[in-house]
Amino acid sequence: MPVLTRWFIKCAMLYLIVALALSILMQSGLSRKVPLLGVLWPTYLHLLVVGWLTQLIFGVAFWMFPKHPSAPRVCPAECRGAGGCSGAGVRASARGSVARPYR
Repeated sequence: MPVLTRWFIKCAMLYLIVALALSILMQSGLSRKVPLLGVLWPTYLHLLVVGWLTQLIFGVAFWMFPKHPSAPRVCPAECRGAGGCSGAGVRASARGSVARPYR
């Protein structure tokens, strides 16, 4: 398994853990005491779908899809950049929905 695939899958698992922890906090009785937890639904969905699912798809696709014999494999630096931008977007969206809650 390529190193880049492992990084994508590790990041996906980290986003899954954070999303599930946020879901548990939102479903607990703590959400009545802390009103901020009630408006984090879009953040939870974004972490789950874009953070976990998309990162996992990127990692598995990079690993499983065969390359054409005459075409060079995608540059790992470009893939790292795409993964970094995707992760930065997920984090920025999470910060934005906390700073300006969904109405």
